[in-house]
Amino acid sequence: MTEPDRSPLAPAIWEHNRSIVDQIVQCIKDRVYCALLGPRFSGKTALLGHVQKMMQNDSSPCIYIDLSKIQASTQTGFFSGLVEAISDDVSKYTNRPLPIPGEELSSAVFRDFLTRCVDHLASDLTVIFDHLEGLPTDLNRALLTSLRAMHMEQQDKEPRFVAIVSGALSLAALTVSETSPFYGIARRVLVGDLHKDESEDLVNTHSLSEDVTVSPMARSLLLQATRGNPHLIKHICKRSLEVAAEYPSKQVTVQTVSRVVRDFLRQEAPHYGPLQEAIRLIEDNPDLLQCILKLLRSDIVPLQELPLPLLPDLDPLYLTGMVDKVKQDGYRIRNKIYRQYLDEHFDAARVGYLLTVSGRWDAAIGHLESSIVSGNEQSRTDLLAATINSIYASETEEQAAYYLMRGLSAAFRVAQIYIWLRARDGQVLTLLDQKGATSDGGLLINTQEIPLAADRIESRSYRQECILREHQDDTRTKYVIPLTVPGQSPLGVVTFSETPDQATLSEQRNRELYLQSYMNQAARALYEVGFRRSREVRARAQDEQLERRTHQLFLLHRISTLSQTLSDFERISHLILTAITAHFGLSFNRAWLFLFDRKMECLVGRMGIGSFTQEEAYRAWEQSTQISFDDYVIRLLKDPIEPDEIDQSTRNLNIPVSANSHDLFSMAVHQRHTFQWAGAPGHGHELPHEFRQRFEPGEMILTPLVVHNNCLGLIAVDNKFRPRSYTEADELLLKTFANQMAAAIFNTQQHDQEMQRLQLEETLRTTSLIISSSLEQNEVLHRILEEMRKVLPFDTASIQLASEESRGLKIIANTGFNNPQLVEEMVFPLEDTYPNVLVYRKKEPLHFDDVQDYFPHFANPQYQATHVHGWLGAPLIINDKSIGVITLDSKTPGIYTSEHDRMAVLFAGQASVAIANARLYEKERETKEYLERVEDNLRMILGTVSTMAKANNSDAGLSDLAERIVTTLPVTFCHILLLDESKHNLIVKAAYPNPRPSSTGVKWNPRTGEKISLSEAILVRNLMKLPASRVFQPGQRVEGIDIVEQLQQFVLLEEKIRSALVIPLKAGGEVFGICILGEVREWDRSPFDDEKVELVSSIVTQGTVFVDRLQAHEATQSKLVMVERLRSIGEELVTASPGASKSILNKVVQAACEVTGASSAIIYPWDKQMRTYDTDKIVHFGLRKKKSFSEKIRDEEGSMTSIVVRKGMVIVDDIKERLDRSGKTKIWASRHGFLETQGVRAFVGVSLGSGEDALGVLFVNFLESHYFSDSELEAVN
Repeated sequence: MTEPDRSPLAPAIWEHNRSIVDQIVQCIKDRVYCALLGPRFSGKTALLGHVQKMMQNDSSPCIYIDLSKIQASTQTGFFSGLVEAISDDVSKYTNRPLPIPGEELSSAVFRDFLTRCVDHLASDLTVIFDHLEGLPTDLNRALLTSLRAMHMEQQDKEPRFVAIVSGALSLAALTVSETSPFYGIARRVLVGDLHKDESEDLVNTHSLSEDVTVSPMARSLLLQATRGNPHLIKHICKRSLEVAAEYPSKQVTVQTVSRVVRDFLRQEAPHYGPLQEAIRLIEDNPDLLQCILKLLRSDIVPLQELPLPLLPDLDPLYLTGMVDKVKQDGYRIRNKIYRQYLDEHFDAARVGYLLTVSGRWDAAIGHLESSIVSGNEQSRTDLLAATINSIYASETEEQAAYYLMRGLSAAFRVAQIYIWLRARDGQVLTLLDQKGATSDGGLLINTQEIPLAADRIESRSYRQECILREHQDDTRTKYVIPLTVPGQSPLGVVTFSETPDQATLSEQRNRELYLQSYMNQAARALYEVGFRRSREVRARAQDEQLERRTHQLFLLHRISTLSQTLSDFERISHLILTAITAHFGLSFNRAWLFLFDRKMECLVGRMGIGSFTQEEAYRAWEQSTQISFDDYVIRLLKDPIEPDEIDQSTRNLNIPVSANSHDLFSMAVHQRHTFQWAGAPGHGHELPHEFRQRFEPGEMILTPLVVHNNCLGLIAVDNKFRPRSYTEADELLLKTFANQMAAAIFNTQQHDQEMQRLQLEETLRTTSLIISSSLEQNEVLHRILEEMRKVLPFDTASIQLASEESRGLKIIANTGFNNPQLVEEMVFPLEDTYPNVLVYRKKEPLHFDDVQDYFPHFANPQYQATHVHGWLGAPLIINDKSIGVITLDSKTPGIYTSEHDRMAVLFAGQASVAIANARLYEKERETKEYLERVEDNLRMILGTVSTMAKANNSDAGLSDLAERIVTTLPVTFCHILLLDESKHNLIVKAAYPNPRPSSTGVKWNPRTGEKISLSEAILVRNLMKLPASRVFQPGQRVEGIDIVEQLQQFVLLEEKIRSALVIPLKAGGEVFGICILGEVREWDRSPFDDEKVELVSSIVTQGTVFVDRLQAHEATQSKLVMVERLRSIGEELVTASPGASKSILNKVVQAACEVTGASSAIIYPWDKQMRTYDTDKIVHFGLRKKKSFSEKIRDEEGSMTSIVVRKGMVIVDDIKERLDRSGKTKIWASRHGFLETQGVRAFVGVSLGSGEDALGVLFVNFLESHYFSDSELEAVN
């Protein structure tokens, strides 16, 4: 049970269902339950096998369970089988046995076992439960319910259990519908239809054979016969190849395919799983059956023509697996085999039987009739039974007669039929229904009644209670059959005419008996219908009698009941006003209904009943005299209400009322009392002038409609055309009816409010789903506006957010505007001259009856709001902070109320959540991107440090640093300049260009090693003063200098520099150099943004710190070399003999050059007695030109040697300055000539001893200007 079957079809299945496999694998990775559904033999098992193999290749525990192999009849046994199967596979993964629970297995024990499996594996466990269709429904539901409980229990646990369930499409309701335990926790994955191309590919694949060929027409027929079913394609193709291989031609032809299809339909189809499963679904649902019948009659049927209310989530027709969706909204039978089998299975007899069982009488009789015509005599019995049952189910005699005629016509082929029923007075036969009467048919009857005593065949048959017949002519015979019920008088007779056939007398007798038996059954059914009808009539008579006794009070009760059951206020109003004016009610001549509009302070005409003239009134009374209250109610419920002239006039009337007015309408509304008007001016209080002028009323009664001490309107009545005095009873009854009307109005308002609340809740739920389904702010906000339209009235609407950039409210979403793009460009300054700004600042909803009265800018066309009168705004609030508003605009003044405010606030809250979610998502995305960039930057910095670590010296390290910056960022060039020890010059330590194939040559300046004097180079002097890193673009200046322009000249670059970054190099708070980066690309292509500047600064800082340490290391090494050299010389001096002094001095001058890096060194020994230099003892090293020193050099006041002896040390960094470092001592002229001869630019002179004890002078010379460091001077000393 751990390995699903992998048929040879599997590779093809994988090929055409890769997305299905990907979805299942994604569910496993997301640790979400999955429900895989598809038709039988659609390859689900093969797909699951592939999924299991994939997970095993990834070392993820995945177990396959074939539920059809679990042998159990009880829930306990079922869970035991599951536990054993899962335990075996888990043990194979761990090579350790997993204990099986010993107690009686229940759902809770099963879940506990699964938890222990996950703990045992120490990783996620996926279990695939295949073939749900192999289990009884109760075990399926028990499994799914247990898995749902498992899902809920492991919400916050690690690792997790993941369930994949698989079954046939017929299990969709059990696995994924709203009533399923898996609803909301499992992703639904459907094995979709094979498209035509995919089916054709499978046909081509499975019809390949080395021995057999397939003709194009046969291949086309194979596709038509099996399209959409991979298993059927494989099976029919294989069978066709086998059949063709038996013939010499070795070719699959159309005849071969047709034969295979016939054999399949005859032998295999009755047991073919997908077909039988579909048949069961179809036969269980008469609507599905009707759909299939329509599809069998046509190739493609549009969705709207199918008699099936398709659900938005589950399509029951598609779930049968028998149909394909084609085009956009059409269906067709999936393939030719399905069509042929369904057509044969659902023949007329079978369909008639199924529709009979379902109570679809008309359709059932039609199909059974078709079956009889086709020669199926068994259907005749079924049809007669169906018609008898339909008669029993009839509500009226007319409907029963219709079914009786259908039975006679279909079963006995009778063309002309008359059905006569005995009238209620028992003296005549009344024609109830007829069929097939023609002017030349001999059965044309002009009368509608036949007296029972008349000498007519119908009357005689009724009286004699036997079948009679008479010959009308040579071709037709008239039959009359009485409708008899044992123990009762005949109900009536049935007359029909037919042409005699050539049957024998015995056959005619048998037919007559058969017909008589059928008519007797029909009579009993008709008697039952009549009995039920008579009971209804008797009940109605009792009601009428009770109504006469209780009069208007009973009518009031009926009205109260109907008012509570009707939801249409228009019909309730018509009902009550009719009861007030009709003969079965209070019998007033006319009645008017007005509703009180509290906001507009007026009575709004809602309905009027009556007439304007006496002639119209009497004509209406004559027509309505015969109508009972029940008849009226039936008409009221059935027919649309047609307004008459007085009703239309009433609806066009609005009557202002006020508490200070003394007209009777105002008094009735505000005082909540009933008033009578005498019918003539000058008698007490008057009626409103417009009402009196329009209707010219007679004596009136006005009663208010009061509920909970609130006046909802009033009812006014008069008796203009039949004047009579009003009694207290009239007023009391009218008040009672008014109370019913008030209750109906109140209930209607409550119902409307409840429906509005439910619609609001549904809309808010939909809005919540919209918010949770997308993080795209614009899409969500636009959909929220569309949802608002369902419950809030508006013509245009917008969502506006506060913008820090524009310091105003900016429209970010709108609907209903003619030019939405122009509207979204609008920004409203945060000024109180705009109503939306008031809402934003107050954080409260506002509405205006006519916003143009308060804010004139609405009339300005540029605001796209000239149509707006009614206006409503609600704030968008997040964490008690207003972030924007929602505005609703309407052409109708006064349309918005406080209730609309409340509803708008709810939607504003939803919109705020959507905006907050979008912002949070954007922030998380930016944070993620930032962290990724930080990771990349750290990687870049570490790479830089790693690269520099390989450098041999500080200069090489700086060169590596410059190259790394240029090639990694990249930028156009990088220069690194450091102060020399004099701190008067910058030395170019590194200069790296970015090599580009398009460059014709880069002329860099300055070159590496070049010295730049701070006193001469204004650019670098200003850059050295920068306190921190700074980016420059053309035109940006420092102390009046355009940095980019000067840098362009400084580096001599042939391309124009677009931007530059200067980074001061600091140590201990002091600047010791600068790093200059230049970029020739446009700013939008390669900007020096804050992140880039920070990155470069970090890289440079790390690099310079590393180089500083490398320089310190080099200095230490140099000092060690110096110390070692001096120690060596010291040892030689100690051990030297007197005659080896010159040799020792030669080593001293050579060591001076080696330690300091000087080009040459000279020692002038001093002869104290001769007071001259002993030229024979002068020692030198590294001179380029050997000059004779035989000439005696006298001690003169201006000579350098004398100065050196006198001062002890003279330091000259550059002879061009003609002064020593102190700036006070001039260079001796002869010494200067000697220096020029040797090419010396810098030197230091040190006295050997001091004053009179001086033994000579040591000069150390450099060919370039050189700043002597302390360590070098120490070495010379």
